[in-house]
Amino acid sequence: MSIPQAMVLRAYGMRASWRCVVWASGSWVAGLLVFLLTATPLWQPGQPFSVTVMIGIIAGIAMAMTVAAFSGFGVVQLTKDARSGKLTP
Repeated sequence: MSIPQAMVLRAYGMRASWRCVVWASGSWVAGLLVFLLTATPLWQPGQPFSVTVMIGIIAGIAMAMTVAAFSGFGVVQLTKDARSGKLTP
């Protein structure tokens, strides 16, 4: 998703569209890290299926919230820079 977003930013004359790629990629890396740190210690061999599903749901929600928070922070930073004229040619 970050590459198409960067292409749209570039079409609007935003020079630093690479920052969109960095923010989006970093958001997913952070989200996956949170998923692994949440789910891995909780999953145990032989657990009931319902427990495994709940662990997956909780870890997935934590991952989604992390990605949203990091992406949102990135959008705020890009918006501030665009308003101040730092991203336009």
